[in-house]
Amino acid sequence: MFRRTEGIAPTNRSSVSPTTTEAAVPAIDSNPLSIARGSTVGTAASASSAPAATPTPAATPSTPETEDLQPRSIPRLNSSGVVNDRILRLDSSIISNLPSGESQPTQSSNESAPAANSNSRLALGYVSSPDRLFETNDIQKIVWGVEGLRNQEFAAYLGIKSNLPDEQLLVPTFQETLRNIEQQTGKRSGIIYMVSRVDRLELILIPPVGRSIHYSVPEANRAALFPVVKELRDEITTPAKRNTTSYLPSAQQLYKWAIAPLEKDLERLGIKTLLLSVDPGLRSVPFAALHDGKGFLIQKYNFSLIPSFSATNTNYKSVNSTRVLAMGRSEFVDKKPLPSVPLELQMISGKLQGPFFLNSAFTLDTLNSEHAKGEFRIVHLATHAEFQPGKASNSYIQLWNSKLRLNDMGSLNWRNPQVDLLVLSACTTALGDRESELGFGGLAVKSGAASALGSLWYVDDGGTLGLMSEFYYQLRGGTTKAETLQLAQQAMIARQVGIKNQQLVTTGGKLNLPANIKQRNQDFSHPYYWSSFTLIGSPW
Repeated sequence: MFRRTEGIAPTNRSSVSPTTTEAAVPAIDSNPLSIARGSTVGTAASASSAPAATPTPAATPSTPETEDLQPRSIPRLNSSGVVNDRILRLDSSIISNLPSGESQPTQSSNESAPAANSNSRLALGYVSSPDRLFETNDIQKIVWGVEGLRNQEFAAYLGIKSNLPDEQLLVPTFQETLRNIEQQTGKRSGIIYMVSRVDRLELILIPPVGRSIHYSVPEANRAALFPVVKELRDEITTPAKRNTTSYLPSAQQLYKWAIAPLEKDLERLGIKTLLLSVDPGLRSVPFAALHDGKGFLIQKYNFSLIPSFSATNTNYKSVNSTRVLAMGRSEFVDKKPLPSVPLELQMISGKLQGPFFLNSAFTLDTLNSEHAKGEFRIVHLATHAEFQPGKASNSYIQLWNSKLRLNDMGSLNWRNPQVDLLVLSACTTALGDRESELGFGGLAVKSGAASALGSLWYVDDGGTLGLMSEFYYQLRGGTTKAETLQLAQQAMIARQVGIKNQQLVTTGGKLNLPANIKQRNQDFSHPYYWSSFTLIGSPW
């Protein structure tokens, strides 16, 4: 059963009602997919390659029970923890606006904090329990608290500074920004927050117009949710399963929990671009591969992962005609070689009229000097990049003669001149690890780029070359960055991208593979090849 609430739609930025209204609660039945308004969230019969999903009976509206409208009694979690000797504390401005009745967890400067463990709040990104934010029905207050928690989490790990609007102006300001972007792009976007609590998953949608919408999904409690997340990643990335659809049960279950409750609202509002601000443990989910029983999420929506909306660069400028600075490394001493990198750089340079720098020319000095010319709004780095557990300096991008560490990326000054897109075509993330997820999720903001495109796991040379070739071909069509990635992934799902007779085949044509790249004939329709690639930061 889903429980739905709506915020009051503000009429202007200076007058916001803090009250909320409660929508009718559906009749309770044994099916976890029934939602409010008598709508049906189910999955129709899938394509021949997928098992049929179980249909869902329509829900019938009923009057809310009194207990449904009362604040829930949530067990208090008192222990704090540390990660990398950093204690994450909530800013007093956030604490002061939380519901009264509980004191802020404190710790003296002399006190040793207990070690974090997999069951602690800190392992999921919080010191003060997020449960406290949901003791109110005021969605605007909840969103303001979640944004503050997200910002403090990334600030503690990456030193990222973000400006949070006043609580009463937060949602109206966000909605005004979404409307301005829609006027410039013709694309309607919505912000979705996913907050994992011990006993439920909370979903909040901020549309560009109208009320904010809140669903609670008790079936997706942490004990149920995270094993399914792990199962999905394992089923997609296991080499022996790349000719199977073994990922479908977990892909469909996560869709039912995380997306299906919002689908009627997304359809009614005409939202096709999703900005996903999600909890630790969910930032390495290949959301593109979630499945509704008919098709993948990416066949319906395009999206980006954002640390928070207040930390996202919302200045829009089309990148369809920009030049690309392409750099990379194919030869390594202690890592697997990347033999397709020279071809990848040549392909990009030819399509978007920019220089490329390979191996010994791929240095930090060259990167800085070329960026300083102000000619390139896209930077493409084809090299090993790793987002590792532990402190931010453990994560890096491998250059020719040095490692560009994550904590040093702010020195690149990519806000001046502005880099609109950073592409890392061969990066890997320690899946499910909080710190590596923070590094991956904060990459765009830390580097100064408006957006970053990276992979959650390493994809083989042929698949990477196929996606990148299709991505840059689609980029010339004038779509947004998220739509460009969506089109490339859709082409791979449709088997329009693949290797045949020692040629790379894409919707843009064929590319002969050199003799040093031996690839058997194959298509790249399995999610292993395309769902790893994720846009971070601005989707526009």
